Amino acid sequence: MNTENLKWTTNIRMLADMSITARIVIRVIPTGKGISPLFFIVGVFLAVIPLFGRENPHNATIGPCADCHIEQDWNMIHFNHDTTGYPLIGRHKEQACAACHDIVDFKKVGADCRDCHLDVHQGRLTPQCATCHTPGSWAVLSAVQAHRSTFFQLLGAHASLDCYQCHRNGRDNGFLITQTLCADCHIETYNATGAPNHRAAGFGLQCEQCHNLIRWTPALFPGHDDLFPIFSGTHSGEWNTCATCHESSGNYAAFTCFNCHEHNRAATDSKHDEVSGYVYASSACYACHPTGSGEND
Repeated sequence: MNTENLKWTTNIRMLADMSITARIVIRVIPTGKGISPLFFIVGVFLAVIPLFGRENPHNATIGPCADCHIEQDWNMIHFNHDTTGYPLIGRHKEQACAACHDIVDFKKVGADCRDCHLDVHQGRLTPQCATCHTPGSWAVLSAVQAHRSTFFQLLGAHASLDCYQCHRNGRDNGFLITQTLCADCHIETYNATGAPNHRAAGFGLQCEQCHNLIRWTPALFPGHDDLFPIFSGTHSGEWNTCATCHESSGNYAAFTCFNCHEHNRAATDSKHDEVSGYVYASSACYACHPTGSGEND
């Protein structure tokens, strides 16, 4: 009696985490009356790879592996974060899961910015980071808006400045600035003035008395009209800088009228020949024309 062995090898794919490889031999026994229904599987399993799959690093706390992983590569993760109530927008999309989560329990993560990000303002500003920042960038949305909750409003030229132009050590001191005087930031400009030389003239550091918040020039001297009207009357708009009349930046009691009023001395002397005490000098002009009207005041 002859027998026939039928052999083949197969790979049985049962689960994504279980692969079974087996070699099977079936022995067929002829009986003369056809093929005997009796046969024997004499093959054995050659390999089981792996029998129990991978160890679950999450302690089976967050559902089936296939919810996040694919069979070909565990590192390729897909998960719809919108279903958690905290959609990933801006820079959050770029982060690895482990940057925010403990891989054992993904649920123990706060939704407040300060749960992950250090408050560089050290509690001095609003706890709502989104008031000034966006998830796409730490760049301030509006410094003007941010400053409305501080003691120093950003007005005029201050509104266009970069934060670090004033907060030079911002991250080191929580962006705290206690100086509020113009001279605290602009003392170098004050010391460098030439026409007029503020220091030589004894000007104070209350810059806002003469300057506005938009630009340094034109500057105003609010008490000048009490001495001689230049912001009203016939001289309003007829001068450019202090040096138009005050040629010596160290002595503003001295002035000249002749930069604008270039009188021929002979003609002026003749016109004033009947004026008692007349002299050809700016101080004499002021003595007779203290309001600059052109007529004796």
